[in-house]
Amino acid sequence: MIASPSIDRRWPPASIAAKWPTVPWVLLAPVAAAVVMLPALKPSGPGNSSPVDIPIAISIGVTLLWASYTREQLRLPYALAVGLIMLGGAVASLAGPLPGVGLLAVVQDLVLLAWCAVIVNVARSPAAFRWLLRAWTWSAFIWAVVLIGAVATGNLALAGVTQRTGVRASLTFGDPNYAANYFFVAVMLVLATQTPRRWGLRMVVCAAILAALALTGSNGGLLSFGVGAAVVTVSIVRRHWGVMPLVATLCIVGVLGIFALTAAQFLPIEAWARDSGQPLLRDSIGRSSQSAQERVWLIQETIDLFKQGAPWGLGPGSTKPLLQSQLAPYAYQTHDD
Repeated sequence: MIASPSIDRRWPPASIAAKWPTVPWVLLAPVAAAVVMLPALKPSGPGNSSPVDIPIAISIGVTLLWASYTREQLRLPYALAVGLIMLGGAVASLAGPLPGVGLLAVVQDLVLLAWCAVIVNVARSPAAFRWLLRAWTWSAFIWAVVLIGAVATGNLALAGVTQRTGVRASLTFGDPNYAANYFFVAVMLVLATQTPRRWGLRMVVCAAILAALALTGSNGGLLSFGVGAAVVTVSIVRRHWGVMPLVATLCIVGVLGIFALTAAQFLPIEAWARDSGQPLLRDSIGRSSQSAQERVWLIQETIDLFKQGAPWGLGPGSTKPLLQSQLAPYAYQTHDD
């Protein structure tokens, strides 16, 4: 028999790893710090700024200095698409009723585009990319432990529990739904990157992050996790067991999904949660109808506002103040929901 050639399964393969640029620690450190501080959205400052903007600004400045010193060619992805969005926003802002609010949103888009470019240029080194992923997964675990500890000890300020959201925790995000989205993405990253490497420790990390997600009481976050868990299950079956088990798994997932939708329609789940005596169930599943009605109001208000506007729009960031000026019952920015 002819022996099959050995395959180098390392990524990147040793033959091409040397072609990637080496990212200095002075460039990687502020980017990793910004990733770690992603949840630090409160307290907020002028222009909706927050503590996480400090390492973001430092990383942008350091990257520009590094590129000018080394003559390194920087990549700027999404520049055309985001540039067109910013141009449209600027035109609508200058012609709209709230030019200051709209132009501030355009500046925020510019900062986000620069931050995206920094991440892309730093993460093109495989070693730097691994460090950023580890920074995200491990910091998410630490933030989850902080949230769990704050709720357990009754530190409502640190837990981000307010009278407006009941017992739902938002940590330093300012909104439970933001917190839920962060923890959902974090647990998917833990599973995708297999960080930590030990299976038992990885399960502990996942359990802590999922517990933090549950404490947010976000129906959208829990639904996202259910869909994500289904995707992970199907991917594992496809990778390890082949086509027929994959088809069977898809059928099971489909049946469970139909059953869940049917149960949500015909069983008094919301009433059970509302009358359960558990504050977290009451303020999450127990408020489903109210949450859905708020979305209906927001959609209708936004459509009415759209009809009042000009062909070039009213400008970004103008939805909430315009709805407030009209005494709308649900005055929020459209992107919030």
